[in-house]
Amino acid sequence: RIYNNIGIVYQAIKEDFKALDYFIKAQKLQEKTGDMMVGITTTNIGNIYLRQKNYPKALEYYTKSKNTFDKSSDARGLGELYNNLGSYYLQTGNPSEAIESWKKAIVQFDSIEDKFGISDTYSHLGNFYFSQKQYNEALDNAVKALKLAKELDVLEQVMNSEKLISSIYEKQNRLDLALQHYRYYNVARD
Repeated sequence: RIYNNIGIVYQAIKEDFKALDYFIKAQKLQEKTGDMMVGITTTNIGNIYLRQKNYPKALEYYTKSKNTFDKSSDARGLGELYNNLGSYYLQTGNPSEAIESWKKAIVQFDSIEDKFGISDTYSHLGNFYFSQKQYNEALDNAVKALKLAKELDVLEQVMNSEKLISSIYEKQNRLDLALQHYRYYNVARD
């Protein structure tokens, strides 16, 4: 777990090769000891490959994760995997699979009442619909993400949701609301 956490720190500062090195060390130990946390580690490895646009390797590790999660009852890990698979499908040109994957993530997070995971997934959906110029669907998901983020007091998610809502209102030419949510975004960011 320590190797995995060190890998996450390197991943956060975009030191992908160092992150990958620690994730692989964690994976080897987890496989040797039968630790089911290996599903999280292989998801992290898949995320590194996804960021590098090495799609075959990303899918290989996401598939390993799925196989591990199918043997355990880690709904949170599976929800995170589905969120990452949604990003994978979107990047590889399969938006309908991305949406389905995000819907599966919501089911997993909902099964354990993980409001943070649900909020994060609504954020993915909101950004996707915004990119597709489907502003009503984008707004619906962004508002849901914001509501949960406020409930949980997760400032980063509040900030991201407010910014998205502001952008949606701007595209809808609802400039008063766009400005209002942009101000909320600035407050959260500051």
